[in-house]
Amino acid sequence: MEIFCRNGSRFTAAVATTLLVAACASNPPARAPAVATRSSLPPAPPCNAGAAQFAIGQSPSPQLMESARAAAHAGMVRVIRNEQPFGSQQRADRLNLQLDRNYRITSARCG
Repeated sequence: MEIFCRNGSRFTAAVATTLLVAACASNPPARAPAVATRSSLPPAPPCNAGAAQFAIGQSPSPQLMESARAAAHAGMVRVIRNEQPFGSQQRADRLNLQLDRNYRITSARCG
């Protein structure tokens, strides 16, 4: 059996088969070392808003927000002003700090 290429040259079936087998038998590329993914890591402790209650009555400074986030074991902090509309998307790893009109924290909740 002969195979014709676009430029008109011919290969025999044996040569073509040999080339295909050689291409399939080559070594696969080296894989990158495994990286820990979110699903392979142990679950983070749940957000504990009770541990962030010390922030109530204070103004939200970057240091206070980080302290409250760390105490609550939250992944992030969202500050919500009294008149500010916000989405209802709940996140178990988020600490929400609600502010009053005087920009003082009135509540600390997870979600």
